[in-house]
Amino acid sequence: MNKTEKTIFRNTLQVYLEEVLSKKDGKKLVILGCKRVSIFIYCGILALGSDVEFFVDPEMDESETANRTFMGKPVFSMHRLLYENPSELAVILSVHYRNHSCRKLENYGFKENEDFFNLHGYQSVKNFNVFDPISGFSREEDIGGFHIHGNDDNHALRIVTIGGATTDYDYSKLRSWPDYLHEILEENGIPNVIFNGGVNGFTSCDERNLVLRDVPCLKPDMVIDLSGECDIGYIMVDQAHPWYSKGSAQKLGGILRAHKPHDMKLWFDEVENNSEIMPIKSDSRNWIDNQRIMHASLKTYGIPYYGFLQPIIFEGNYEMSDFEKKCMDIFLTEGNREISSIGLIFDEGKRFYREVREFITECDYIYDLSGVFDHVSGVYSDGVHYDEEGNRIIAQAIYDRLFKAIDGKVEKV
Repeated sequence: MNKTEKTIFRNTLQVYLEEVLSKKDGKKLVILGCKRVSIFIYCGILALGSDVEFFVDPEMDESETANRTFMGKPVFSMHRLLYENPSELAVILSVHYRNHSCRKLENYGFKENEDFFNLHGYQSVKNFNVFDPISGFSREEDIGGFHIHGNDDNHALRIVTIGGATTDYDYSKLRSWPDYLHEILEENGIPNVIFNGGVNGFTSCDERNLVLRDVPCLKPDMVIDLSGECDIGYIMVDQAHPWYSKGSAQKLGGILRAHKPHDMKLWFDEVENNSEIMPIKSDSRNWIDNQRIMHASLKTYGIPYYGFLQPIIFEGNYEMSDFEKKCMDIFLTEGNREISSIGLIFDEGKRFYREVREFITECDYIYDLSGVFDHVSGVYSDGVHYDEEGNRIIAQAIYDRLFKAIDGKVEKV
């Protein structure tokens, strides 16, 4: 397919930021948040020819922000906004869990969509409100950590989907690919219910633990996993003990340390002080091993398992839009100086994908979706997450690879 045949979509972040810029009416732009997502939103603002006055870190007090900078701009605490005139600022929220920040801004006299902007929930997510000793964190959902798409009845095909933010039904307040897959199956005459266990931040370790503990009791007809990015470079997996994600290891370790006698040594501490206690696997091998464990464990219950290596902006023949190119150029240079893991995922990603593909070529239950966006442009929200058009394309690709309707039956293609 040549360049002129590509379908070009308007990047979601670009649309949201252009809306803010059209409403700011000479106000000074301020970003609330000092995280990775804050950097990408800032890159988008720069790509559109604008700039911000300062950042606000809601996790720090005034003494901690003294003389601090972020992306070359001053950083202040939330308290600073008490001394600002709301009519002179346009505050853009860039924290994942926003309910508390929204309430605080409203208490300070800021009005949503006038003085502060939620970007329609861009890269926000439902709060984690459940401690899970296996994954470290979870949320109250329709049923035990799973969000349900469709109606569960005796005639419905039962599907469990697992993954991280790119599967999470609540991430960025956009329709997820499991939601689109449910719709596509219905349109093709296949009644179905999808139990979506995708959670922002989940790695293949969390997905594996979910499959071992929770999935069999749902009695699904199949399990579908979309993953890969969260395992690259051990950014989110605890390399010292790769059975766990960093989130679960840190949370569980913190709880144990808080309650242990002062003279008691923990296994967590021993491993951190001596990495030779446990052999260190490569990130790609860890992902592959987790795929094998999920497939093998579900096979004992007679449940088919299908894994999909997720698309990421640097793989395949994806052609970035002009806005995406400008954002990524700034993100990988200026952003990487602020948070080094930004560059790591792109530096290590090609090797990770190459090593994983060698496994996929010899495996009949894993599919490579890294080139699924080769025919489009403008579907990434930040290089690793997708907008609704991207989620729809992924859902259609999964349907095309797994299903065909013959006399009311669903068969593997």
